[in-house]
Amino acid sequence: MTETDTETRVRDLAHAAGHRVHREDPWLVVLPPDTEAPDHGWKLHVSTRAATFPALVQRLLPVLLGEGCVFKLARSPAVLAELNDGITAPAAVGKAVTVYPRPDRVRELGLALVELLAGHDGPRVVSDRRIDGAAPVYYRYGPFAPDWRTDRSGHTDLVIRGPGGEVFDGEADSRGYRQPSWVSDPFPDATNPLPDAGPLLGGRYLVTEGIRESARGNVYRGVEGGTGRPVVIKQARALVAESSGEVDTRMRLRNERRVLHALDGVPGVPRFLDHFRHADDEFLVVTDEGPTNLGDDLARNGPYRPDGDGTRSLRLLAEDLARIVGDVHDRGVVMRDVKPGNIIVRATGTPRVSLVDFGIAALDGLHLPGGSPGYAPDRQTTGEPPRPADDLYALGMTLIEAATGLRPVSRVDAHQARTKALETIRSRWGAPDGVLGTVVDLVHDDVAVAGVAARRLRTGAPDHVTGSRLPRPPVVDAGSTTALAEVLLDQLIDKVDAALAVPGGRRRPNSTLYGGLAGIGLELLHHGPATHDRVGRLLAQVTTDAGTVELGPGLLAGRTGVDIFVREARERLGLPAAARDRPDPPPAPDEFDLVSGTAGIGLGHVWFLRRDGDPRDREVVRRCAETLAAAAPTKPGLAHGTAGVVLFGLLAEDHADVDPGPADDRLTALVDAAGPLIARAAAGTGDTLRTASWCNGLAGVARVLAEAGRRRDRPDCTRLALAAGDALTGWIPRSAHLGQCCGVSGIGDLMLDLCAVPGGERFTGHAYAAAEQILLRSAGTHDRPEPVSFSTTDRDGVSWAVGLTGILGFVRRLRDQGGPRLLPEVGRP
Repeated sequence: MTETDTETRVRDLAHAAGHRVHREDPWLVVLPPDTEAPDHGWKLHVSTRAATFPALVQRLLPVLLGEGCVFKLARSPAVLAELNDGITAPAAVGKAVTVYPRPDRVRELGLALVELLAGHDGPRVVSDRRIDGAAPVYYRYGPFAPDWRTDRSGHTDLVIRGPGGEVFDGEADSRGYRQPSWVSDPFPDATNPLPDAGPLLGGRYLVTEGIRESARGNVYRGVEGGTGRPVVIKQARALVAESSGEVDTRMRLRNERRVLHALDGVPGVPRFLDHFRHADDEFLVVTDEGPTNLGDDLARNGPYRPDGDGTRSLRLLAEDLARIVGDVHDRGVVMRDVKPGNIIVRATGTPRVSLVDFGIAALDGLHLPGGSPGYAPDRQTTGEPPRPADDLYALGMTLIEAATGLRPVSRVDAHQARTKALETIRSRWGAPDGVLGTVVDLVHDDVAVAGVAARRLRTGAPDHVTGSRLPRPPVVDAGSTTALAEVLLDQLIDKVDAALAVPGGRRRPNSTLYGGLAGIGLELLHHGPATHDRVGRLLAQVTTDAGTVELGPGLLAGRTGVDIFVREARERLGLPAAARDRPDPPPAPDEFDLVSGTAGIGLGHVWFLRRDGDPRDREVVRRCAETLAAAAPTKPGLAHGTAGVVLFGLLAEDHADVDPGPADDRLTALVDAAGPLIARAAAGTGDTLRTASWCNGLAGVARVLAEAGRRRDRPDCTRLALAAGDALTGWIPRSAHLGQCCGVSGIGDLMLDLCAVPGGERFTGHAYAAAEQILLRSAGTHDRPEPVSFSTTDRDGVSWAVGLTGILGFVRRLRDQGGPRLLPEVGRP
C-alpha cells in the first residue's frame, strides 16, 4: 500500500462514516463530527511493522470509525518505516496509530483492540505501558491539546495541568511509563513494558549505571554476578530500524558478536562475554574498557598537542590508534565506525585507548549499512564495498579533531567536512609537519598515501611533512563584513519565513529573547526598515503565543524580554504602545540570575526606565536591588553568577534610588575571582563552556569588568578586562559552537567591546579571527557560509543564544565596529 493508497483508503472510509480527514505530516488525522476532545487524557497507541501496516489499517479503520473518536495514523508504510527507525523521531517509535478515546471508553476500547490484534507484532512503545502481551496495544496519559510553559533556561516544555494546580511533564518519556498522581490507571493489571525488568539482566549482570539512551536500545555499565567483573551491556530493541529484508537493530549485535570472535585477543578491542535474549530484545555483553570516550575527553580537557608529550600527546594517541586499527585489519575486519565516541581513553595501561562498537563492521564479505557523518568517507555513505582505507580516512578525521578540539562540520557531505577540517589545520599550523603532517595524509584522496601514513604511525615513526595540498582558509577583513552580514541576514529572513509557515499544532512555540522569536525580532530591527515586514509577522506570532505559553518574568527567558521586543517593535512599526504588567521579582534571593531571575528582570526594567521614565519601572528596579542585596552567587559568570548581579548594580544606580554598596561588594568578589579564571584560560585548560563562554566563562566576566572600569574609573578592572581578552584569544580557534551563549560569537563581541577600551586596539584583529572561525565551522562557501548548529536545543540553528541570530548580531557589530548588542540602546551614561 503506497502513500497514495493509504491516504485514499482512509479518506474514502472516513468520509463514508461522516468523518473529516486532514494531513498533518507525518500523520493523517481523522476527526468525527462535533467532537470536542479534552485538553489531556488517556491515549492508546497501536504499534506495527511497516510491512504489516496495510493489513493493520484494513482491520483497524472500521473499528475506530465506529467508535467515533479522534485518531491519527502514519501516512504510509514508508513514513512508518522512518518513524520506526529510532533516529528520525525517537519518541514516535511504535506509534503507528494514536487513538484519543472518550474517558468512559478507554478501558473497553483498549481491551477490544487487544482482542482484535492478538498475535500482531510491532516495536515496543517505550514511553507507554502495554495492555496485554497478546497484542501491541499501549497506553499512557498525555496531552490532547498542547499546553506550553517556558522553563528557567528558555526552553519550551509541554505540560499537563491537574485539577489542583499540579503540573506534570507532558512529553513522552523514553525512560519508561509515567502517569500523573491525580489519575487512576485504567489497566492496573497491564503488562510491564520493560523486558529488562528485574534485579539482574540475563540472570547474571547487575546494572550500575546508564551509558547511552537510544530508541534503538540502551547501553549500560554493570558488573557480572559472582566474579564482580565490570562489563558493558548493549541492548537492541526488537523490530526497530527494520529494513525491507526484515533485518532490524538486533542484527548489529549479532554482527558485533561475530566480529569480536574474529578479533579475540587483539589489544585495545573489548572481549565478547555473552549474548542473550530477554523477551524479544537482545543483549550483548563485553568487557568494560573504561568510562571516558575521546569525544568527552576533548570536551572536558581540550585538544591533544601535536608537539606534546605525556597524556595529551597527539603522537602517542595516533600511534596507539593506528596500531589497533592495523591489528583489526590484519584479522580481515574493516571497522567502519572509527570516531571519538567509539574510542575509550585511559590515563594508564597499554594501550591507553580501546576501539569499541563493531556493529556495522565488515568481515568475510558481510557488513551492515551505516556510518557516522563527518567521519565516514563519501564512498561508505553511498554504499560502496568496504575497504581498509575507509577506516584510515575516519582515523584521520578523528585525529584532526583530537588536534583541534573541533568536531567535523558533519551536516554536509564528507568531502566538505574534510575540506573544512583541512582549512582549520592550515589556518593554525600552515603546512603541518611531524605527526600532524602524517595525520593529514590519512585523509588523502590517494589511498596509497593514506596507507603509508598509517604505517608510519603504527611503527612509531610519524615525523613527516605532509604531501597533501591544503585548501586556503577564509579571510575576513573590513572589506568583506558588509557582504557577510547581508548573506547572513538573507538566511535569517528565509528561516523566519520557514518557521512562521509551520502550522501552529506542529510548532513548539518559543517567544523568548534567548531561544525564540523575540530575540530574532530585536536583531532584525537593527537592520532597518527592509526587515519590518518580518518583524510585524513575528510580533503577531509573539502576541498569539502569549495566550498559549506560560512565561516566567525573566529577561532572556521570560516575559520581561518579550515585553521589550513588543515595545520596540510596535514603536518602529508605528503602532500604539501595548499595556504591560510589571512582574514581581522572585522573592527568593537564590533566583538571581540574568537569564530568568532577578538580575535580568531588573536590567530589563532599567531599559524601560531609560526608555519611558515610568516610576512603576523604577519601583521594579528598586525591589530587584533589595532582593539582590541578599543574594549569594557562588559562580563568577554573567548569565548565572556574580557578573550578572554586578552588571545590574552598575546600570541600576544611574536610574533609581539604589544603594551602591552591594554592587561594590560584588565587584570586589568578581575582581578576586577573575585572576584565577584568567590564569586558567591563559593556560588553555578546561572547556569552552566553563572557561571562555559568555554565559559562564571569561567572555561574560570580562565584559562586566570593562563596564566597571569605565563607570567606576577602576583601572584595575580595566587591566583585568584586557588581560582576560588576551587569554581568550587562544580560545577563538578552539570554539566549536558559533552562537552567543557558549560560542565564538560571544567571544567575538567581547573583542569588539575591548577595542573601545583604552589600550584595547589590539583586539580588532581577534574580532576578525572570530568571524573567520565562524566560516571555518560553517557549511557552504566562504562567500556564502551556512552556519551549522551543533546544539541539541536549537536544531534549526536560528536563535540568538546558539544560532544564526546571535551570529548575525556579532557580524553586524563587526561591520559597524561597535554598536548595540541585542537590546537597542536608549542612552548610555
